[in-house]
Amino acid sequence: MRNIDPEPIRERLREWDGVSREATAEQHQLERWRMRLMDDEGALAQYIAANQAALGPSGHLDTQQLRVLIRKAKEERELGRAPRYFRELFKELKRIADGGRRQTAEAGKQEAGEQQAEGQDNHE
Repeated sequence: MRNIDPEPIRERLREWDGVSREATAEQHQLERWRMRLMDDEGALAQYIAANQAALGPSGHLDTQQLRVLIRKAKEERELGRAPRYFRELFKELKRIADGGRRQTAEAGKQEAGEQQAEGQDNHE
């Protein structure tokens, strides 16, 4: 056990605790997108383009929902209200990011299954 590198174990534990480097980097990226979307009118088009590619042709972004959340988050910030829609916007960005990863993983599994099926066809 002394000869085993403990870092992969520590990384997995941090991941389970929600503090892995990747999870932290992803959260910071989502926070930057949220601020850009609220501060820059052109950022929504950039976000849609970047994430539509990640979701693929069958993926769907509810741009109307994003616009509503951005508008309401801006309003509550201007009025000094509690950040309800600010948080909702983050949750929506996170859902979109998770959907893109899930879509990519499913495509990889499907491709692996097709390759396996082709291999079986060749053996028959």
